[in-house]
Amino acid sequence: MSELKVRYDANVKRLLSNKEILAFILINTIKEFKDYSIEEAKKAIEGEVKTDLISVRPSNDNLKNTFSKDENRKEKSKAYQSEKIFGLNTESNIPGEGKMNFDIVFTVRTIKGERQKIYINLEAQKNFYPGYDLVTRSIVYCSRLISEQMDHEYDGSNYDGVKKVYSIWICMNAV
Repeated sequence: MSELKVRYDANVKRLLSNKEILAFILINTIKEFKDYSIEEAKKAIEGEVKTDLISVRPSNDNLKNTFSKDENRKEKSKAYQSEKIFGLNTESNIPGEGKMNFDIVFTVRTIKGERQKIYINLEAQKNFYPGYDLVTRSIVYCSRLISEQMDHEYDGSNYDGVKKVYSIWICMNAV
């Protein structure tokens, strides 16, 4: 992946990991959140809040240094400081099924109505038509997030513990 694409991806993920933006997305895409305020939706997002960027590719020292310099410059401006989530592991590696990388994965706990835990996958897609059906890919992503819940949220003898999963895709060039 070219350095420019990596930087683009990192900046999009940084923007989308902002709790205010995530709250807005939840309210406008998930039925359980349709009656929430931004503040209520922010409180429902689980995970430790971070204000710094974790490098997308930590093994790439040059890129890590580039992000560190950019982040130091931005930290001087209050306009760039906002709450970001530190979500679940974005890499899924199941033996026999291969490795998948998610852009952003986190959980929410509804605070209105029936309390429930929901897994959210948020993907930023540059091209709406990448040569395959994005809906099919999102089904695969949801399936993986459900199968990863086994032995954490449910076991093979009782599937009632499976938590709901949403995969939200934001297409940048949808036209």
